[in-house]
Amino acid sequence: MQDAPARTPSRPKSASRLGHLTLLTFLVLFSVTMVIALWGRSYALDRIERAYIDIHGKAASDQAYRIARLLEQELEAGVPAETVRRHLQESLSRNPYDEAGFLCLLDDAATVLCHPDLAAVGMQVPFTGEFTGSLELLKGQAYAGDTHLVSRHPVEGMPWQVSIHSNYGVIKQRLEALRDQISLAALPVLGGIVIFGTLAVRSVGRRYERRIEDANRDLEAKVASRTAELLAASRYHQEIIEAAPSAIFLCDRERRIVEANGQAAALTGVPVESLSGRGLDEFVAFDPAVGTPPGSPQEGTVAREAKLKGVEGTERFLHVFGNEIRNRSGSELMFVIQDVSNLKTLEREFLQAQKMEAVGRLAGGVAHDFNNQLAVVMGFVDLARLDNPGAAVRSRLDQAIAACRRAARVCQQLLTFSRKQAFQPEVCTLPGLLDESRKMLDLLVGAEIEVRVSHEGGPWEARLDASQFEQALLNLAINARDAMAGRGRITLRSRNLPAGRPVGAAGNGLDADHVCLEVEDAGPGIPAGLQQRIFEPFFTTKPVGKGTGLGLASVMGIVQQHGGRIELHSEVGKGSCFSLLFPRHRGPAATVATGTERGMPASGRGARLLLVEDEPHLNESLCELLSAVGFDVRGALSRNEALEMLGRNEAFEFILCDVVMAGASLGHFLAEVGKSSQAPRVVLMSGFADEEILAEARQHGIPVLGKPFTLNQLTAVLTTAGSQQKQP
Repeated sequence: MQDAPARTPSRPKSASRLGHLTLLTFLVLFSVTMVIALWGRSYALDRIERAYIDIHGKAASDQAYRIARLLEQELEAGVPAETVRRHLQESLSRNPYDEAGFLCLLDDAATVLCHPDLAAVGMQVPFTGEFTGSLELLKGQAYAGDTHLVSRHPVEGMPWQVSIHSNYGVIKQRLEALRDQISLAALPVLGGIVIFGTLAVRSVGRRYERRIEDANRDLEAKVASRTAELLAASRYHQEIIEAAPSAIFLCDRERRIVEANGQAAALTGVPVESLSGRGLDEFVAFDPAVGTPPGSPQEGTVAREAKLKGVEGTERFLHVFGNEIRNRSGSELMFVIQDVSNLKTLEREFLQAQKMEAVGRLAGGVAHDFNNQLAVVMGFVDLARLDNPGAAVRSRLDQAIAACRRAARVCQQLLTFSRKQAFQPEVCTLPGLLDESRKMLDLLVGAEIEVRVSHEGGPWEARLDASQFEQALLNLAINARDAMAGRGRITLRSRNLPAGRPVGAAGNGLDADHVCLEVEDAGPGIPAGLQQRIFEPFFTTKPVGKGTGLGLASVMGIVQQHGGRIELHSEVGKGSCFSLLFPRHRGPAATVATGTERGMPASGRGARLLLVEDEPHLNESLCELLSAVGFDVRGALSRNEALEMLGRNEAFEFILCDVVMAGASLGHFLAEVGKSSQAPRVVLMSGFADEEILAEARQHGIPVLGKPFTLNQLTAVLTTAGSQQKQP
């Protein structure tokens, strides 16, 4: 989204609005002025006329009153009446005549003393008629129209009256002239009012317009700022949604997609712009076992398990979280979907690991007890062989020993399967190991599969753990059988590979001599895209429940533990060939000498030996065996009992102790033995021992003899233990 550009005030529009306001103001003021001029002129002038007449009458009345008072003062001063009248006449004669009004001195006979020019204007002297009061019309006179008595005042002491007369015709003429003057004077005033008012309104309008423009600019700036903030917040939220590791869908109430993020497109394989309008159910199949899809208003945020539709290849599992989002137009549904296929795989692997751990614990317990019983059997068989029986009996005893060994091998295979067997390499050859495993191999692959075995040249020796080698061989054979659907041919080849021999797809030469076992099948082959993954733990192309994904991973682990490597050559339609390469062994075996099975056991020569074994029957048989070959044996059923014997300063040259026992720990026991002044040589024996315990024993030079064992193996270990042992 792009930011909206900020708007700026438009000057032409502002000027146009101001011009309209000015014109409107002028028209309003002009109209009001015309109304005042036309309607109010008459009213105003009438009021002015009345006021003028009133003022004129009042002035005349005041003048008559003052003159009457002056006459009274002269009379009171003793001036004769004739003299007073003559003075008044002279005064009137000297004053200019005013046609608008005149002053008269009336007597009882209505004679008059007035301005000498009165006759010239048509005034009849003396006046006739009656006076009924002040300000009354003096009828019967022709004085340019009507003549009014404005005011009269008597002169006390004389039969005189001072009267002021007004010519209303002249007054009206003067009023008309005054009206015209006022009208002419009002025009510029009214025009000025219109112009001033218009300018004032324009100025005020301009000022308010500027304020409005400033307010608009502030408002637009705030709107632009807020819009930018909203856009930034929207982009920020969009970036958060896009950065989310989960697929996010925003849908309507019918679960039609309205918006989606990039993870949603990656999950569905559909571009984001193409998802809009499509139904979420086109891509997500909800598991009916866990209820309806999420998103109802009553649920809130909930999770549902689902599967992805329309995706080729492996099955993909989903966790769907749904919730309702309310907005102004109603409500929408938001779905957050996580691909939990890897989590499901890890869950299966964890469950498988738990199963393997349980099997391992069970196998360890079974191996310990089972090997103890085999050791008891082999011990009593060896006792019988010490009695020098005949050839037939000895042959049967040898068969019993061989059967015990085979039983021990089965127990070792169980430990190998459960990853609990300790690594015990021995010097051997590949043809010998293949011959020992052939019977088991034929039983596993079935009668419909032909097994061919071939050996090239004289076999070199290698240090291999026979049980682990057999386990790797059986795993490869089982995979070949499954690949050929139970019908076909498996070829096993052993050969020697000298140093410098090119191997593998890269053709790099070997840095040392190796022995090689090839397991070849006639199956459909392995696609190139899967060849890099087949050795990954828990990876399998078999259906659920048909494979654990551990077979080839365990083969890889076994080969690497022996310091070897695996090479794979496979083409689709041409089968597969696995090559297991192990370093060639030169020199004597690293394990302790086992003695000869048919020779006489080494003599103990009276050496004192402390036997620590918690299995009573095995303790008894070993005590008899070792005593029979010349050892002075004392038995103890626990380490605590053995420590008590050592604490009594009993001298022992050898201590033969079981690894897995109750009571004091092996580490504590070895530490206490090391404190003994006699420093006896220690040999450990175990039907099953943890690799950490064996590593600690080897670190101190303590040999560990695996149960079951023959008397020759036991005496050989005891006689050679002293030269190799370090004190713990």
